[in-house]
Amino acid sequence: MEYPFIIYTLGFLVLVLFIMQTNRKPYNLPKIVWTHWDTDTPPADTQKTIERMRKMLPDWQVNFLSTGQFLESINQEEIPAYFSTLRVEAQSDWIRLKLLKQYGGCWMDSGIILNQSINNLYRDCVSNKADLLVFKILGKQTNPKYPVAESWLLMAPPQSPVVTLWLEEFERAIKMKFLQYKTALQQEGVDLQKIMVQPRDTYLMIHSCFQKVLQQRLPPNAKIVYHTAEDTMFKLQAKDCKWDQKCISKKLQDVTYCKSIPYIKLRGADRKGVNILPLLD
Repeated sequence: MEYPFIIYTLGFLVLVLFIMQTNRKPYNLPKIVWTHWDTDTPPADTQKTIERMRKMLPDWQVNFLSTGQFLESINQEEIPAYFSTLRVEAQSDWIRLKLLKQYGGCWMDSGIILNQSINNLYRDCVSNKADLLVFKILGKQTNPKYPVAESWLLMAPPQSPVVTLWLEEFERAIKMKFLQYKTALQQEGVDLQKIMVQPRDTYLMIHSCFQKVLQQRLPPNAKIVYHTAEDTMFKLQAKDCKWDQKCISKKLQDVTYCKSIPYIKLRGADRKGVNILPLLD
């Protein structure tokens, strides 16, 4: 009779699952915001943006770090070779993944204007026990299976397996040099969709590293929560102005309208020639 063996096997599996469940660490997402500038003293409008973050997030700890301050705070052996040769945006990309892997919390670019709390994002992340909460940008996506993640707002618990893999891929890209890594991704069959379309374009390397993880390395039990950038962060640019820069500049002068959007991600081009200080009062 095989019944005793089957019963024994099922009992053993139930015991293993019980042990795994009881030994699992409780989900922990600290209410810490990490934000950054490449110098110790950011421009005046960036300082105002960070002040507004603190005003809108009274129940969060908002930490500002410059590149130099962060590098001084870690073991120098952890800094990748060639780090100093990276453009400041790529250095910031590595810093955000490094911080989130070790400490968890929320990375927020200093160019994000908050008009309300991010507690709704926090609750979404916690209720789903997500390994990562991220904004996807529909305008760069051609494959519905693989959302294209932006990197200007990321939320994750410490030691998130998704963030860990993302950091591994980004450090691989730094080691290989970005153009060679991009070629390797294409040879490995990673669909880059509308990321870095031009042959020598490597600007959105962190986006491409995420695609490598998402398409080929993602653990089967990983949980990623997506919000759509065009609904809030890029609503003004994408939905209202269809990325027309003159329209964007004009819209940014409508303070009442801008403050009706929960959060706005401003790119460098959006800031050019525009006084954003009225949006930060």
